[in-house]
Amino acid sequence: MKDGARIPKHFGWTYPLAQFGAHLAFVPFFGLLFPRRIDAIAGEGAVTELSWALLTGAIVAGIAHIAAGHAGDLWLRRFGSRRGLIAAGWLMLVAAYAWLALAQSLSMMILAVIAFQIALNVLFAPLGALLTDYVPNQRKGTLAGWSNAALPVAGIGTAGLAYLFPADSPAAFMVTAAAISVCVLPLLLIWLPAETQVLAFERDDEVATNMTVQPAIRHDFAIAWIARLLVQLGGALVLGYLFSLLTFRSGNNGYPETASAALIILPFFAAVAGISGALVAGHMSDFLKRRLRPTSVAGIILTAALVLMSLETSWLVFLIAYSLFHIGLTAFITVDSALVAQLLAGNAQRGMWLGIMNLTNTLPGIFGPVLTLLAIGGLSGLSALQLVLTVSAIGAALASILITRIRSVR
Repeated sequence: MKDGARIPKHFGWTYPLAQFGAHLAFVPFFGLLFPRRIDAIAGEGAVTELSWALLTGAIVAGIAHIAAGHAGDLWLRRFGSRRGLIAAGWLMLVAAYAWLALAQSLSMMILAVIAFQIALNVLFAPLGALLTDYVPNQRKGTLAGWSNAALPVAGIGTAGLAYLFPADSPAAFMVTAAAISVCVLPLLLIWLPAETQVLAFERDDEVATNMTVQPAIRHDFAIAWIARLLVQLGGALVLGYLFSLLTFRSGNNGYPETASAALIILPFFAAVAGISGALVAGHMSDFLKRRLRPTSVAGIILTAALVLMSLETSWLVFLIAYSLFHIGLTAFITVDSALVAQLLAGNAQRGMWLGIMNLTNTLPGIFGPVLTLLAIGGLSGLSALQLVLTVSAIGAALASILITRIRSVR
């Protein structure tokens, strides 16, 4: 696509809104709805059962996203846009939430989570590819910033659900499904085929960038993949085990008396910090025309946050660390998303490659529970979580160094 390509006015708000809907599908789910349901079912063995459930879901998600990304490429060539596949993902996700609302046994929850992960990735894969499909390079960072601000803002949804439904409830799942629909439908309903033609790539697929004959691009993609994997390990652990971590610390050192009470407060700190990190980093990377330095700085901030979160500290220090965590995480993912979108611009199989990049989201969902299960073998639940957070901090530090080795993008 030429950088001068016109983007429809609505795309500037319908796309970030749809991204928010996709994030709303999993942030409250993994942060509150799912662990709270597992806690209600498993009781004392909740951390172990949660780890196995997260592990199973992450494996399914990794496969589903690559398959959905490839399907999106085929859909784009056949129908001229990815809209139909996005609509299918939304419908599947609503159905999965209805199943989750009714599941009351551990086995049914695991089966429902498998369905949920498939549906989520059928929505997420083609939706994520739109940044590469339609957005010119000089705007990728800014729009990626608005899209990735969805991660901390979705945390407010967690706070709202914790306030409206202080205990496990099927209604909490259905309210979430309705909110997802409100966010995704504007993009699907306003998206016009004529506008898609205006935004389509002007390069022929036969001369599009081919990563098999572009060693430098392939090398840089591998670096970006490894760096994001290391960063997302910390993100997966905090998202997947925050409820458990807060449960262990409840009532001590100024912490609220319950994890649900803490989750009413934390998302507002996360939203302010995360939105700031995403928007500032995205805009600055466009303005400076540099992706690497902002990404590296974000990795350093994330490292410090994970170290603080792993320590036995007061509630105030935890709030500061949690805010820094969201600044670092959203800033890193935002600029890295723009970087990867540039690397893949014009690639005829960009949806599939983005699916491979998405393994950096799903593999940490495998490594995190595995590390936790191994740590639980010799440590208490709280000590195990502290250990894996420390390991994640080391990974984030390595990512901040590794990302600077990319050469095809400044």
